[in-house]
Amino acid sequence: MQVDIVPFNASWRDQSTQRTSNDAGAVIYRALTFLAVYYLLSFFVLDVDAWVVYMWSVLRRMEEGWIESDQENWEEAVRIF
Repeated sequence: MQVDIVPFNASWRDQSTQRTSNDAGAVIYRALTFLAVYYLLSFFVLDVDAWVVYMWSVLRRMEEGWIESDQENWEEAVRIF
């Protein structure tokens, strides 16, 4: 961590130009980190939700007798992947 020592009477413009490159890198890093975390969370949340809903529909069809053999059950469950 780098600490800049700035004189008390330095203007705001002087302070901002000293850290422009560090700030740009930090902004890019934060943006990429946010996008990666957002992508992973949305991927897992949406996939898990879709999988749960799909398996619930398979179980409902099994209870109602629409799916009869174990082989058909396995094919239906594996088809999601």
